[in-house]
Amino acid sequence: MGLKIWHCLNVFWLLIFLATELFILLRRFDGAGAVQTPITRIIASIFLFCFFTIVAIIQLIIWLLIRKNKKTR
Repeated sequence: MGLKIWHCLNVFWLLIFLATELFILLRRFDGAGAVQTPITRIIASIFLFCFFTIVAIIQLIIWLLIRKNKKTR
């Protein structure tokens, strides 16, 4: 049961990442009203990728702990 929830949460995170990336790439103006150039979009995408990489590493560590505990039972 635990890994089924795990996979659903990973799909949720993937959808959030894709929706946010699509929003960054398609918007013309940011929240302050500045025009988005290709460079600013790339920089925003890099920050988003770094954030989700950190989240993925944390999820990988938790997954390894869940798997280890499941094998010991």
